[in-house]
Amino acid sequence: MPIDKLYLAVLASVGSAAALAQTTTPQPEPISIEAVSSPQELLDLKCWIAETLALLKSKEFKNNLSSLSVDYTRVSFGSRSASVAELSKVVGLEYPYRFYPTPVALVGNQWNSTVLTGHNGERINGILVTSMAVGRQHFARFRSANAVERSCAINTMAHEISHTITDSPTLATGVIEDTGTSATIGAATPIASYLMGSVAQCTYLQKVGRIKEEELRSCIAVFGDSEFNNGRCNQFNADEPLQWPKRAPRP
Repeated sequence: MPIDKLYLAVLASVGSAAALAQTTTPQPEPISIEAVSSPQELLDLKCWIAETLALLKSKEFKNNLSSLSVDYTRVSFGSRSASVAELSKVVGLEYPYRFYPTPVALVGNQWNSTVLTGHNGERINGILVTSMAVGRQHFARFRSANAVERSCAINTMAHEISHTITDSPTLATGVIEDTGTSATIGAATPIASYLMGSVAQCTYLQKVGRIKEEELRSCIAVFGDSEFNNGRCNQFNADEPLQWPKRAPRP
């Protein structure tokens, strides 16, 4: 199913009119599903991808990301650093940025997730080397009834999607990478892919009412802006504030 139709089908099914309005413009299909083990996995993976992409297109995500320009002077893209404003343009797919079509597979029963991107037209048997693999432990989080655990799955998918963005009309250039500039711009500089994932995660938590609007920064601090604090995802009950170190539940 083309991804723009998938957006409409999934978002209409959950009754999110506001998110639906964000997805009516057809886009190149960024992710195709290549390997699952059952029809239910296929359906749930489609929902995971579509919900994450719709969130990245939402006004709330864009506003949250833009608001961080006062917190971060530079963000690491891997091969270079840039401003939060530039990251907003990249994630917003402003010209020349776009998604590069990428196949995804659910793999094993572990935590690993990765996007492999062929730079400068690297090919194997004539095919560009670009693929995404996501471990089923992350997938299990998306199915969780716990909003925090589910939000961690959104973080992971948003992070991996960031690696599918290209600035070339034909090649997968890997605009956002995880490593490369920390030695030259400082270890304290956030990494764009992790910041993007945490902003998506915390925006989701705002939208479902798990955190307040003013708790964005404390939420990002919990889950990380230069790495993903994966081990914290299952540490919060429904009545616990998202703060680290953990504090007593709200009265």
